[in-house]
Amino acid sequence: MKTRINFYREDFKSKIILLNLNFLLVLATLSIICIVIAWFWASNSLGDAEKQTESLLFQIAQKKDLSKSLIEAKDTRTQNVAIVADVEKHQQELVMKRTILDELDSRQTQRSQGYSSLMIDLAENHNANLWLTNILVYERHIYLEGAASDSKALPQWLSQLNQANYFINTDFAGARMYRNEDQQLQFILSSKLDDMKGKGQ
Repeated sequence: MKTRINFYREDFKSKIILLNLNFLLVLATLSIICIVIAWFWASNSLGDAEKQTESLLFQIAQKKDLSKSLIEAKDTRTQNVAIVADVEKHQQELVMKRTILDELDSRQTQRSQGYSSLMIDLAENHNANLWLTNILVYERHIYLEGAASDSKALPQWLSQLNQANYFINTDFAGARMYRNEDQQLQFILSSKLDDMKGKGQ
């Protein structure tokens, strides 16, 4: 007895799919719709890209024109001689005014500090054989007038003053000694020669 076994099952057999007209029409319609949508999107994207390109080209052209005009303005620009001279004049005046203000400030400082240091040095170098009757200090000018009981006292006192801080950088133009009507020995010390005239004559 023979037995036949079929190993070619139904799921292994090729299936025939039949396409009807309605399915083809729907498929064609969908394809056309997709194509139209893709064409509109591509057309809009292309338009936007062209607009952006035109905008960029316009901006580049504007910047080129601006750069060209700036270069031309730089090449043709000339300095106004009158304005430059006026600026230099004002700068010189400003420097001069600052110099004057600094000088006045330094003189005021010297005047306030110098007078106190002068009095301290005079007090520290006192000589019992002479005394001062007049002291004048103006800026760097100093005038001392006094009397002495001994003619040797003045040279000794001057030697002491030369070591004092205030008188280290102070130069006297001259010194005069004379006797007044009462035969009292008088002296004048000054940093100006003009102060040596007119007294004791």
